[in-house]
Amino acid sequence: MPCTPHIALQPAERTVWKGFKGVCSNSKFKEMIAIEKKEKYAYWQLPSQVEQMDKVLPLSNCVNRSDFVRTAIDFYIGYILQSQNVDYLSPMISSVIKNEIQHTEKGMCEMLFKMAVELGKFNRLTAALNNYTGVDWERLNEVVKEEIAYTNGYITLETADELINGDD
Repeated sequence: MPCTPHIALQPAERTVWKGFKGVCSNSKFKEMIAIEKKEKYAYWQLPSQVEQMDKVLPLSNCVNRSDFVRTAIDFYIGYILQSQNVDYLSPMISSVIKNEIQHTEKGMCEMLFKMAVELGKFNRLTAALNNYTGVDWERLNEVVKEEIAYTNGYITLETADELINGDD
């Protein structure tokens, strides 16, 4: 017989079986799960909260108000205990994010270095093929600086053509 309910009640003893979800015989289920007797307590509750509880009771997978309140208390206790772990988790999360940023930065720096090497090879080849002198390079450097400042670093082939040949 499947033992799938999260909380099963024995009406005669009002006993709660907590936690186990799986397939097992009823006797095996009783051996594996600690049995806890329910006790009755009286608490004050706002009528508006009771109305809200009644509205969401069908959505909550709870049998009755008592079951709903127990589930809500279990949830809130878990929430409080989890929030105490923030002091432990927060530095861990910060450390993981910091390491990830450093890893990304290292990768970007390596790619920039490789691009700079390729650009340097291209510049040397261009200078050798066109017999550029130092004066030509200085003038070219000034023109490129002006172009980059004008376009804010975003240059397409169309933009480069317009800058070199003028607007036609």
